[in-house]
Amino acid sequence: MSRLHKFAGGLAALTLLAGGCIEAELAPEATRNPKPTPPPELLPGTFGCRVFRELAEQEKGNLLISPFSLERALSLLEPGARGETAELLTRALGSGAVGPVVRQRLESLHRSAPENGEVLAVADALWPAGDLPLDPATLETLRREFGATVQPLDYRDSDAAAAAINTWVDRETRGLIPTLLQPGQLSAVTRLVLTDALYFRGEWAEPFAADETRPGRFRLLSGETVELLMMRREGQIRHFRTAEAEGVELPYRGGRSALLLVLPNPGYELADLEKKLTPELIREWTAQLREIELLLQLPKCSLDFSSPLSPVLKQLGLGPLFSAGADFSGLSPEPLALSEVIHKTRLQLDEQGTEAAAATAVIMLRGMPQVVPRFTVDRPFLLLLRSGDELLFVGRVADPR
Repeated sequence: MSRLHKFAGGLAALTLLAGGCIEAELAPEATRNPKPTPPPELLPGTFGCRVFRELAEQEKGNLLISPFSLERALSLLEPGARGETAELLTRALGSGAVGPVVRQRLESLHRSAPENGEVLAVADALWPAGDLPLDPATLETLRREFGATVQPLDYRDSDAAAAAINTWVDRETRGLIPTLLQPGQLSAVTRLVLTDALYFRGEWAEPFAADETRPGRFRLLSGETVELLMMRREGQIRHFRTAEAEGVELPYRGGRSALLLVLPNPGYELADLEKKLTPELIREWTAQLREIELLLQLPKCSLDFSSPLSPVLKQLGLGPLFSAGADFSGLSPEPLALSEVIHKTRLQLDEQGTEAAAATAVIMLRGMPQVVPRFTVDRPFLLLLRSGDELLFVGRVADPR
């Protein structure tokens, strides 16, 4: 049986690129005067949930991002950011000491990954142009706090450079995301790419019996009903119910990581939950989880999502990072700024568990007989993959086919 069939998991990679020139255009009003952001010491996943809420308003189908990967990738920028650029990143990510905080979060994740069916791995790399001067102290911080490696590339051969980065992403994601960068996303003026990859694979603590999987019906957001394979399991399952939503939590072997599945109650729409999704709300839901005898029916599904994130990041007030006024002088004396952020994810659920992956690229330019109650996931739902306090993946399953 293949690994994809047996497990569940997640991976995220974030790439930052720097290039040759930036047009000196005025930023939109929303980016010149960013909306006030929450104060530091935010819960893990806060910024990722903000990105998810923005995307949920724009995307109509399946949606999956990795808050952990996105936040970590942007954190790679902080050691080299200075002035207002550093303050902007600090307000967005919620920490004034990102390196140590990220390292502590990563160490916690590694401690939570026992050798009994759960695999969790994180990797980071910098891909500078061979002639790009980089600050030695900042490089040492990135190596020490993130474990980042440095691999120079010749961006004059942009296809070869993209192939090298894609090979790294393919390896770090265990083949789940073989290609992150597409032709044309790198060029001779690219100066730097930073990549972050997160991989998670977990087996259910109580697997679904394959012979219980049978055809079932699922109602799409459009109202259309489709037939697909539904997994079934009856027993003690952690469940919560509030005025607006109902959900179940399925733990993975080891007890540290779990998948939370949430459905809106009658009278509410999935969008109502998406608009208010925050780490605090997720904590409220999980605090109400209680084991009850339940018949769970859940569709087998595979999700793939890819999107440039620069428009959303600009809407969230990070526009100045994409302008000629960005200050990353602590990374390089050469003026650098973001030009694009690309995020790519993949997740698959089956009887044995979940396997998932995500990749993000940020492009810089110079200048995620008692009747047994039923919980039937037969309509669009929210999916949240957590490990301890970390929100590894958050998604909307609109069409499990």
